[in-house]
Amino acid sequence: MENNITVNIYYSGHNFSAFVPLLPGCVATGATPKEINQHIKEAVELHVKSSLEDGDEIPQVFRQAYELDYHFDTKGLLNYYKGIFTKTALVLIQNNCAITPQAQKSRARRRLKN
Repeated sequence: MENNITVNIYYSGHNFSAFVPLLPGCVATGATPKEINQHIKEAVELHVKSSLEDGDEIPQVFRQAYELDYHFDTKGLLNYYKGIFTKTALVLIQNNCAITPQAQKSRARRRLKN
C-alpha cells in the first residue's frame, strides 16, 4: 500500500516553488510544473538519503513505498492551466475561487429570488 506525501506548490510570478511539510527544509523550484515535479522528487530523495546517512530521524512513511500528492495554490493552478483555458476563463475561475462561502450563499439566494 502506498502512502501519500503532501507537496505544496505555489506560483510566485516567474516560477513554481514547492515544499514538503513532513520534511522541513525540503524545497525545490522550477519554471514549469514538469520541472517542479522532477526537482521536488530529487529533493525528497536527497533529503531522505542525507538524513539517514547523518543518523537523523525521518518520518516512517519515507521508509516504505510512497507517492507525492501535489497541492497547488490558486495562482499555481491557474498558471498550470493557462495553455488550456482562455485568459478570460481563468479570470472568472480565479474570481469565483476568491468568493467566500457566505458570499456564494448570498448570491444563490438572490438568484432564487429573481
